[in-house]
Amino acid sequence: MSRSYKKIPFCGQTQHHIDKRIANHKIRQKLKNHLDWNIQYNDYKKLSESWNIRDWGWVNPWEDWYNYQLTLYYKAVAKWGEEEARKYGYTDDFDELYTYWHKHYKRK
Repeated sequence: MSRSYKKIPFCGQTQHHIDKRIANHKIRQKLKNHLDWNIQYNDYKKLSESWNIRDWGWVNPWEDWYNYQLTLYYKAVAKWGEEEARKYGYTDDFDELYTYWHKHYKRK
């Protein structure tokens, strides 16, 4: 297991495995139904929509993310009460939030 860290804490929307499966299915069907189709380099990209590519993201520094989670927690407490808010997963525990942030945004 690697002990290195991400150089930039990045969170973004990545390609979903269902999208990849659909794109591969389109290519297989095209090859199956059109035996005379001479596939060239990158011709498969013409079968899929280019706007389905999801490669954007953003950087979440710890301080900004922590303040945002605290505002979500206080809104949930005001709406449902402290016990219900904790039941739904909202918390103000510093260590728990830092562990979650470190796992999802800092570590590889």
